[in-house]
Amino acid sequence: MQVNNSVSQLNQSIIQINTSLNSLNIQIGNNYIQTTYNLQQINSTLSNSISVQNGQIGTINSQISSLQQQINAIKTSVDSISGSSLTGSCWITGAGMFDKYTTCSVCNSGVCVNIEQDK
Repeated sequence: MQVNNSVSQLNQSIIQINTSLNSLNIQIGNNYIQTTYNLQQINSTLSNSISVQNGQIGTINSQISSLQQQINAIKTSVDSISGSSLTGSCWITGAGMFDKYTTCSVCNSGVCVNIEQDK
């Protein structure tokens, strides 16, 4: 009789252990599903962020290229001016104290521009 009670108690303990293990397996499964979902969300967010940053890098590189072209154009222009001879002369035009203004003629390689300065 004692043995039967012990076996019965052992069986009850085994049933409780199995129930607990089943519950634990379900929790582990649910945690796995949730963790997998979270990792997929993180991966998607990072992929989108990297894509946006790559687009921004492309835009910045394009702007750098454009600025480099502008710098080169300015440098060419400066080199052109430096390589030529600037000449010019100025004179005062107008009569009377309040009607006078200065005119200058500035020439670069034979091309002249008149610049008038107000009174």
